[in-house]
Amino acid sequence: MADGAALIRPAKWLELDMSFDQKLDRILSRAEELRFMLSGTLSGEAFVKASKELSELEPIEARIQELRDSEKAKREALECETQLAPVQRVPSTP
Repeated sequence: MADGAALIRPAKWLELDMSFDQKLDRILSRAEELRFMLSGTLSGEAFVKASKELSELEPIEARIQELRDSEKAKREALECETQLAPVQRVPSTP
């Protein structure tokens, strides 16, 4: 195995055949799962691993939220533009 091959392999919980949005949802779900685990009874090495993984996911989670916020704003702007577009009228003939 080449040295760089390990860098491009996806995590076990991130399947290759998933859509882009599904992958983003999985990342968000994993972050929530880690928060739940950390608020529970994890201790020792398990706590350290979960904490490290969450700290790596939090910046990604923030970017996903920014992406989703901008997608929502774009949809709303397009809806507004559609509502404000002048109605096309067929000229009447005398």
